[in-house]
Amino acid sequence: MSAPSHEGARAVSVLIPLALPGPYDYDLPPGMAAEEGSFVVVPLGPREVLGVIWGEASGEVDAKRLKPVSEVIDDVPPMPAVLRRFIDWVAGYTLNPRGSVLRLAIRAPGALEPARTRIAYQLTDRRPARMTSARERVIATASDGFLRTVRELAEEAGVSDGVVRGLVEAETLVPVELPADAPFEDPDPDAQGLELSPEQAEAANCLVARVREGR
Repeated sequence: MSAPSHEGARAVSVLIPLALPGPYDYDLPPGMAAEEGSFVVVPLGPREVLGVIWGEASGEVDAKRLKPVSEVIDDVPPMPAVLRRFIDWVAGYTLNPRGSVLRLAIRAPGALEPARTRIAYQLTDRRPARMTSARERVIATASDGFLRTVRELAEEAGVSDGVVRGLVEAETLVPVELPADAPFEDPDPDAQGLELSPEQAEAANCLVARVREGR
């Protein structure tokens, strides 16, 4: 994939999603595994930017002057070769810099970042030294085993956030890290739909009949 560089590093060409003349050469440090299409973080002036390994280094810059790749993003698969070729083709056809076309292909760079998480709380066997009715309500709410955030526990138990946080300090509740976006429930084909009014039911039956007739 890449041409030899100094001190065992490999020189690679990295396309950056900016309106630049073309890919820039970087050193891929020894022990940093990557391939063509790998998403990487590289230095560009005073900042670090996202890029994609586009192939072998051009060799236009002396190997000793190349900056090293800062990070290989291992959480996502490499960009397929067919997409990279398409980006090259679009850039040539529209007379646009390849980096500008790449920017369209990775318009949501946040998708390459680790998934966000949220903190929920689980009930333990420990009980606070001082029990109040408000704390009892929180414990009763959490006793069903479902994980809830501080706000969710407070709202369901009808108490303030401070009551819940007091139980956290007493280790009656312990934090658990969860994905920020809750997974979708499995679809239930037998689930009952909304109850329609007579007029809505008549319209729905008419639509169903027309679909069955192939209209």
